[in-house]
Amino acid sequence: MLDRLLATNAHAERLTLDWMDLSRYADSHGLHADGWRRMWPWRDWVISAFQKNMPYDEFVTWQLAGDLMPNPSTEQILATAFHRNHPMTAEGGVINEEFRLYYVFDRVKTTATAFLGLTMICARCHDHKFDPISQKEYYQLAAFFNNVRELGMTGDDGNYGPVLALPDAETAKKLADLDQQILAVHTELKKIQQQEKTKFKAKTNLPVVSDNHLGNLVALQFPLDAIVPIETEEGETVQSLDGNKQATVTITPKPINGVDGSAMWIDGEYQYLTLSAFLSGFILNRENLI
Repeated sequence: MLDRLLATNAHAERLTLDWMDLSRYADSHGLHADGWRRMWPWRDWVISAFQKNMPYDEFVTWQLAGDLMPNPSTEQILATAFHRNHPMTAEGGVINEEFRLYYVFDRVKTTATAFLGLTMICARCHDHKFDPISQKEYYQLAAFFNNVRELGMTGDDGNYGPVLALPDAETAKKLADLDQQILAVHTELKKIQQQEKTKFKAKTNLPVVSDNHLGNLVALQFPLDAIVPIETEEGETVQSLDGNKQATVTITPKPINGVDGSAMWIDGEYQYLTLSAFLSGFILNRENLI
């Protein structure tokens, strides 16, 4: 009879109850409008862990750092929802960073209570004279939970990132097939890009633009290696590309690495490059990368 009762879901659910309370489990946000959120997959994982009599060290490790395990499984990542059970707010006017830190502090408190059997919350504001926990040690522990990419203020209903997709078996297969198709397309695209890059580099014998034969050229090459100030026939000083007065810029652009040699980043409302001999009135604005 004992074996039969210990194997029941009801037995695992009863063992889970105390852990749910300690983990501040809820299917709602708990603050402001107390909107819903979907946390029951984590609850079901805990019930399953008790049902399987999961070793305590695994039970603890998965919930604290399942996502940091080598090649973590979906279950190991799901277990870390232990630290996503805290209350969250969507109340207008709250300071986002303030409440984000409240969530961090909640995780410190819950970790200390559940796994250390300690009350650490006093050390958040000062050294704790009754326990061997300093304020510095409190924030050293808080640092472990201070790198979750989440918002302090959320919406009223639903889950907020980071979230874990939990598709059924059929949907998971479809997603895996789509991933393979995407990978194949990316592989083909990379191959085409490499081929085109090789073709582009092969065109190294384009004539450099000069005053003598501008009108006879079909393809022109404008080196972007340096910006050189030169004086025009009217006595005006202009900024030119490599001393070529047919290619001038207004405000000196930022030099960057190009596909083949140097390039310039045009960025600014009054910043532009004019290729006067190539195309009358041709201007490259800040949306263009030369």
